Amino acid sequence: MPVGLIFMRWNEIAGNIILAKFPEDLDVPARTLMQVFHTHEYTGETGMISLMVGTTNIASYYTGPESNYCVLIVLGLGEDPDVYESSLADVAQILLQNLDEDEYLKLIPSLYQHIRDYPFYNSEQQLIYLYQNEVRRWIITRLRDEGVVTKSQLITWLRQTYTRGFGDIDLTLFEFIQRDLIQMHSVKDERSILIFLINDIVMFRKPAFKILKSPHGKGLPKNFEATYFNSSNLFFQNYNPSEEDNLKIINTLKNPQAYELFNLLREAVLTNNDFERLKKTGIPDIENEIETLLENQIIMKFQDIEGTEFYALLTDFFIEALTPEYIISVLHKYNKNRTKSKFILSKYLDLLSEAYINSFP
Repeated sequence: MPVGLIFMRWNEIAGNIILAKFPEDLDVPARTLMQVFHTHEYTGETGMISLMVGTTNIASYYTGPESNYCVLIVLGLGEDPDVYESSLADVAQILLQNLDEDEYLKLIPSLYQHIRDYPFYNSEQQLIYLYQNEVRRWIITRLRDEGVVTKSQLITWLRQTYTRGFGDIDLTLFEFIQRDLIQMHSVKDERSILIFLINDIVMFRKPAFKILKSPHGKGLPKNFEATYFNSSNLFFQNYNPSEEDNLKIINTLKNPQAYELFNLLREAVLTNNDFERLKKTGIPDIENEIETLLENQIIMKFQDIEGTEFYALLTDFFIEALTPEYIISVLHKYNKNRTKSKFILSKYLDLLSEAYINSFP
């Protein structure tokens, strides 16, 4: 597990400049930090390096020679740096987007926690964290409409439409590649690299089937079962999936504590007494998490005559990366209107076919 984080920049005159570190008492020798920058400078590329300097185990993500920033974490001896590459790239992107007026400073503790926790995220949490990023949502929306765009087109479009700045495009796209959502390829007669949507992120609420199958068996008193069934039925009779509703859930579950609580409620009905125990064993801010889950109609509360509160999952949530079969109709349109070359269409069909086959166990 990381023991600390440093955000720094290289200046040709002043040398290494530490912009932030967490915790504040983290001590890494200046010579070691200089060695990190020199190693990045030698490769000359955006990306992560790992190195041992004496007994110090380091993973560092470099934003490239144009910006010259590094996000560095100090790891325990013997710890594998590679598992932190995705989270380091993500944090570097967030920091670059918050340089104005030193906005990044207040983000450092939570970003450190994200890096620390990320290796333990499951595939569901990884997609949740990816989708909560606004720039990435814009890119997904564009790719859903077009399927394939050139990298240069995407950069130009983002500059024109996302006025707050999107940072480094390679950092932005890194997580898409890691999650097998896109692939980037050169194609004959095309000067710019092409970005192909390979898997789309599909999400929606769904009934809490595991609890609904036997509410009493999962901990809900029998006298509340009818109300629970009726509440679930009524919710889904009026439910229409929407981006707005999905984002409510995404922005709730991106918090690891909220997700942990949500996952426990997928398995059983919990009481206020259970929450007191959880508060002591890993979810210290549980009252706020409960309130947020209630506000967003993810859970519901019952109370018996003795004052015991029972919390049951009202809606479960599905999020998964799936092959976008709807893109086939987009490719037909391109072929009919001859707006994409046969080389692009052929390459895209091959990539989609390969992704579909690989989606089966």
